[in-house]
Amino acid sequence: MLKLNPTERVFPGKAFLHSFLTMEHLDNSDNIPYINSAHKLILKCRLGSSNDSGDSLDSDLVAQRSLQVPKPFSELQSEKEAEIFKRLRRLDPDKNNIVRFYSCFKYKTCFCFEFELLDISLYDFMERREWKPLSVAEIRPIAQQMLVALTALKSIGVTHSDIKPANILLVNQESKPFKVKLIDFGASCMTSNFTQFHEIQSFGYRAPEVYLGLRPDESVDMWGLGCTLLFLFFGQHFYPTSQCEYNYMKFIVKLHGTFTDENGNSYDHLESLDDLQKMVPDIKDPTELGDLNAFIDLIKNMLVVDPLKRILPADALNHKYISMEHLNEVDKSPYRTMAKEIMSVCELSRKTDIITG
Repeated sequence: MLKLNPTERVFPGKAFLHSFLTMEHLDNSDNIPYINSAHKLILKCRLGSSNDSGDSLDSDLVAQRSLQVPKPFSELQSEKEAEIFKRLRRLDPDKNNIVRFYSCFKYKTCFCFEFELLDISLYDFMERREWKPLSVAEIRPIAQQMLVALTALKSIGVTHSDIKPANILLVNQESKPFKVKLIDFGASCMTSNFTQFHEIQSFGYRAPEVYLGLRPDESVDMWGLGCTLLFLFFGQHFYPTSQCEYNYMKFIVKLHGTFTDENGNSYDHLESLDDLQKMVPDIKDPTELGDLNAFIDLIKNMLVVDPLKRILPADALNHKYISMEHLNEVDKSPYRTMAKEIMSVCELSRKTDIITG
């Protein structure tokens, strides 16, 4: 490039094929973390958007794609995840609030998965807020979008199996507040393939039937989502994240009896889900109080210990908390106006739009 004689200077087209850019010299390297990092950076350059406004995610073309390389796991597991993504391609990722999957390929012993670039996770979002809880009006659009996602997954017979704040990402925190998508299908499974020996879900978000060794189904995702919504409501994990199964089940059976985990976090603040109202005692607006009660009612239907009685995603979408039917059109309160504005990020699509691509 810096040859003094301009006739000897490399042409752009030839420079593009240089080993430094093609990275062919890295093929024999065993430094997998470095190679993954290099591929990720060059991929962002190669697939970068010509629109630098930061708002290009709104267009049909994705601004950037990121290369996600999961932790080392078996080739069989990687191939299973690839099969799940092929099935997910039946769904419209934007209508159904699921991360857009582009491709996967194998590099030596690693499987690489290529997705659209999204913003931070709900967990990171709460951390940046210094764990300040969200209002039920702010939680609603997140709940609605995830219920749409679960409805779509159920329609193709897939269970996510790891619903938690870290696996729900904001699309664009600045231009689309509370617009989210579901990610990380590494633990996902065809619902019909579940066995009673499947150990799924993260501690603190794991449904009781999994601990009891019962055969799980897609209702475990509803439990995980209910726990996630309560995480947003409290600004901390609702159920103990201890790996002690006895304490976890004792906590559930006693409906949140006294328990302190290894980090010193106490979980004796409630005796039943009805006591959630005590967490926001300063609410005076009857409209806001009615909205809180609607939220609590949905949570109670999501966190039913018996999976057969747990609310289905499609039914939850019609719950008054999501539909806001309890917020009377005649009511001109500032709270109702604010709640309606926050929900504008959601496309309250027809049911047929929700489950088809």
